[in-house]
Amino acid sequence: MSVFDADPPPILQVDDFAGQYMWHDDGWLGRLELTAAGGEFPLRGSYFSYRFQSEHEVTAVFGGERPHEIRLSIHDFNGLSAQEFTGYLSAARRNTIAGVTYWRQERYAFFAKKSAPLLLPAFRRGEPVPTDFAGTFSVRCDGGPATLVLDQVRERRLGGAWLQAGTGPYGVSGEIDADDPLLVRLDIDVPKGPARFTGSIFSRPKNALAGWIDTPRARIGCLLVRYA
Repeated sequence: MSVFDADPPPILQVDDFAGQYMWHDDGWLGRLELTAAGGEFPLRGSYFSYRFQSEHEVTAVFGGERPHEIRLSIHDFNGLSAQEFTGYLSAARRNTIAGVTYWRQERYAFFAKKSAPLLLPAFRRGEPVPTDFAGTFSVRCDGGPATLVLDQVRERRLGGAWLQAGTGPYGVSGEIDADDPLLVRLDIDVPKGPARFTGSIFSRPKNALAGWIDTPRARIGCLLVRYA
């Protein structure tokens, strides 16, 4: 199955979002627990930050125009009264959330997975540069396993291929945002297209991008982990 064949997500229930997640906020590790709750917030829980060694209250809502969208608030966290996170639950496996957060008007990527910690390879620290986006990435989202290969074409321009057994390969082209050096948009040339990945690279280790893929039928949360 290809991610580009995904149907619009089904109507999801609160139990689809509830559970324990390993959390990666721009590379910072945490542990999230969500449980069903009544009232204004259908989900409540707690977040433990390994970075700060602190625990925080979490409230969350989901649904709306996109039934697999979840909006989480981690309260009294990271110098804010509440840090807001918007992500998309994988509709098939229902075990991964990928999306973005804003910290003092700066955009960062995050993902959470109902699993043991995912150990990410270490890459260059320092300010992001376009070559940080070039490499070979393992694709983690709905659909079968896939690989994304990206090269720097010129300045902020990127080109490459989406590789997946039984389909493609599909050409990929895109550009790093001129105002936000973490943000990239990639157009994937699929017959059922158009399809576009919008995501941000982790600003510290620069070893993963999180965001989503928009197709004519659905928006799918998506994580790219660089391994070469």
